[in-house]
Amino acid sequence: MISLYGCKEDSILRYDETLDSVYFEGTTPGEQTSVQEINFAERIVRNNDIVLAGDSVNTLTIKLVLRVMGWEADHDRKVSLNVRPAVPEDSRTLANHEISGPANLHMKLPAIIRQGRLRDTLVVTVERPSQRQAYYASVIEITAEQSTHEFLQGPEEGLKQVFIVTDHYEKPSYWGSLLDYYYGEYSPEKHAFMVTVLKMTNFDNTRIVRENKQKLHEALERYNKEHPNAPKDFTFPK
Repeated sequence: MISLYGCKEDSILRYDETLDSVYFEGTTPGEQTSVQEINFAERIVRNNDIVLAGDSVNTLTIKLVLRVMGWEADHDRKVSLNVRPAVPEDSRTLANHEISGPANLHMKLPAIIRQGRLRDTLVVTVERPSQRQAYYASVIEITAEQSTHEFLQGPEEGLKQVFIVTDHYEKPSYWGSLLDYYYGEYSPEKHAFMVTVLKMTNFDNTRIVRENKQKLHEALERYNKEHPNAPKDFTFPK
C-alpha cells in the first residue's frame, strides 16, 4: 500500500514498505533517464574576484540530489553508487553524438543521506576533456547492491544520471566578414583562445572589437614566447 503525506516544503511520497527507496531527484516517472550535457566551451566560472573561461576551466562542479521515498532516519544512510562508461541503451540522447570514450567524473563514495533528511546533495567533479571537439559519456547509477543495504532502488527512470561531456567550439552564426577582418580566419582553437583570454563567450559586440583585437594580439605574442616549442597555429591581424 502506498501512503501520501503532505509537507510544508513540498509533497513527499512515503511508501509503506519494509525499506525506504532512493533515487535521483529531477526525474519524472515514465520519462527518459536524466542527461547532463556539459560543454566546457560555454562555461564561465566566477569565484569571488576570479573569473575563468575556456582552457582555464579544468573542472566543473555539478550537484545532483538524491531523494528518499520513505521516512527520515536517526542515522546517516549510505547510497551505493557506481560510475561506468555510458552505452547506447542508457539514453537516446547518446545517438546524437559520436562518443569517444568515458567522461572523467569524480565524487566521494559512498554517497550519504544524512540523519533526519529525505534528500541530500551529491557533488560531482567533471574534468575537461583532453581532446577538443570530442564527446565523452559516463553514467552514475544507484547499483542493484543498494537493495541489500538500507534502501531499495527507487523508480527505474531515477536510478541513473547520464553525463555527456565535451569541449566543443562551433563557429558562431554572427561570425562574418567583419569579424574575419578584426580577428582573422575562424578556427576552433582560435575561438578557445579568445574565450580564455577575454573571459567571454559572445563576440558580436562590434563596439569593442578593436580593443579585443589588441588584447588578443598581445596575449598570443606572450603565449608563443612562453611556449616556443608549441606555439599556436593561428594569428590575429595587427
